[in-house]
Amino acid sequence: MSVPASEMTPPLWPALSRFAAGIAALRGWRRLALAFGAGLLSAAALPPVSLVFCLVPAFVTLMWQLAAATSARNAFGIGWCFGVGHFLAGLYWVGIAMTVDFDRFWWFLPISIAGLSCGLALFVGAVTWATWRSRFVGPRRLVTFVLLWLIAEWLRSWVLSGFPWNLIGTTWSEFPVMLQLASLTGVWGLTVISLLAAVSLAALGEPERARSGLGLIGLSWGLLVAVLVFGSWRLSSAEVENAGPVVRLVQPSVPQSLKWNPSRAAEHIDRLITLSKSAGFQDVNLVVWPETAVPFNLWRDPNLLRIVASVVPAGGYLVTGAPRYTPEGEGFNALHVIAEDASIKKTYDKVHLVPFGEYVPLSDFLGDLNIAVARGGLSSGPGLTTLDLPGMPSASPLICYEIIFPGAVTDPDGPRPGFLLNLTNDAWFGRSSGPFQHFASAKLRAVEEGLPLVRAANNGISAMVDPYGRVLGQLNLDEIAVLDAPLPVALEPTFFARWGNWILLPMSVGLGLLAYAFGQGRRQR
Repeated sequence: MSVPASEMTPPLWPALSRFAAGIAALRGWRRLALAFGAGLLSAAALPPVSLVFCLVPAFVTLMWQLAAATSARNAFGIGWCFGVGHFLAGLYWVGIAMTVDFDRFWWFLPISIAGLSCGLALFVGAVTWATWRSRFVGPRRLVTFVLLWLIAEWLRSWVLSGFPWNLIGTTWSEFPVMLQLASLTGVWGLTVISLLAAVSLAALGEPERARSGLGLIGLSWGLLVAVLVFGSWRLSSAEVENAGPVVRLVQPSVPQSLKWNPSRAAEHIDRLITLSKSAGFQDVNLVVWPETAVPFNLWRDPNLLRIVASVVPAGGYLVTGAPRYTPEGEGFNALHVIAEDASIKKTYDKVHLVPFGEYVPLSDFLGDLNIAVARGGLSSGPGLTTLDLPGMPSASPLICYEIIFPGAVTDPDGPRPGFLLNLTNDAWFGRSSGPFQHFASAKLRAVEEGLPLVRAANNGISAMVDPYGRVLGQLNLDEIAVLDAPLPVALEPTFFARWGNWILLPMSVGLGLLAYAFGQGRRQR
């Protein structure tokens, strides 16, 4: 004898169903305002707040609203408003950069925040639109949403040069035990298990599909537990050896408003040299200065190069960021490796430039509109590379936000490096969420690649991170200090390091099969 679905549901289910119906009944601006608010709430799961559980009420609300959408236009609007809230709360700090040179960029401040949020929200709107167009209902709709969100995050990582900032998987950055999944699936797997666990609870609003709803909830939260078990097992045997070299990270914390002031340039260099030669210098093998730490073209200033080289350890190197200009006037955001004899042994030119910071996208259409922070714009380098450092492990140099791109932080055609070397200047963004989110992405790359991370930031967060994503030492925001730490040994290439973003293909197929497994449920056209 079959049992009616109403008799199978737990006592809490009818109450949640009524709550879901109340949300679904909202129309007009109230519906869009709620979607916007849910998006704001979802951003609380991101660093530095890291209240991961906020994903549950945020995405459950979104799913209940989507289930009640009466047209594809409604579905897109709900998703777009959610996305605007999500990105506005997560990326507000971008506008702080405009205040550094306020007289020049005041007009671009609202565009930089609202424009970026509204543009990125198009990806979320497309996800909810496509989910609604599928006509799926119940758990099948929920899994389809996760699949489409995963595809949208991947597209966001490369469309228009890419901006994979605050991928949902980064919400776990403060929990090393959960980050271990990234060694297999990259951040993408963390996004999937996070969203599945969150949206599955939306099934509690549909008692008529109790059996399949409970099945999805059990599977999704079971996967979350499995990731926790895997991470605990992986870390239980995670004994990292030191590679031998002792690295000194120098954090001068030069205010961005003073950084390019010609009258203060010598003072900035003096601060870097004094910090570099402070107590313990005799035990150091590698000194690392931040992005554009030297505000001069070292190739054209041999006297300054000799002064800077005074901090090169015996038998070691100094790595520093500095602008580089060719005789033809072409400019690059560069990283130099300097030896004891005051020679530049290696140079890396930044490949992935910051839109509107280092170059103007679509400049052919925008003409001479002067909205690039770097006057005249910069050129992109030839590609990622591996820096061979005789006497110590080789490095994969990454300047600023080049570290945020999953599967794209090492030279695909070169030898495997011994560590990731990230030089950055987050002083543009003050004491906001930006530097914490940047550091969160950097830690994920270390786990994905199985490589230690050496990170020098002008005002923080500078850190040494082991290949399991554990912070061995760090300098906090606005500290003026040095951090000495032995360089950990790299692990064997992880599964993700071998396959990179190709892992998205079987993951997408798996989600598609999971959606298919939840019956033939479609709503009537």
